[in-house]
Amino acid sequence: MDLHIKDVLKNLVNDSSLSSGFHGSKIEQFWSKRMPQSITDRTTSIKLRGKSLHLHISSAALKNELFNSKAKIIEMLNEHLDGDYISDVVFH
Repeated sequence: MDLHIKDVLKNLVNDSSLSSGFHGSKIEQFWSKRMPQSITDRTTSIKLRGKSLHLHISSAALKNELFNSKAKIIEMLNEHLDGDYISDVVFH
């Protein structure tokens, strides 16, 4: 059975305690590169706990706007992570 290195690494990350930290790091990179600066400037913390992404947003208006886009955020991040790793986004 031949496995590509990409598949071996993906299995390693998915099957170990590294998963949350690895995906959390990828989420932070995605957030800082793909989201508008007006959002990243007001994001004070990004934490992945299980399948819930916790975002600390310093603006109530922005928090409300992002809440209304929760499904789209989940879809974009899961696509970026190449799997179903996030099922909820909690705004603080």
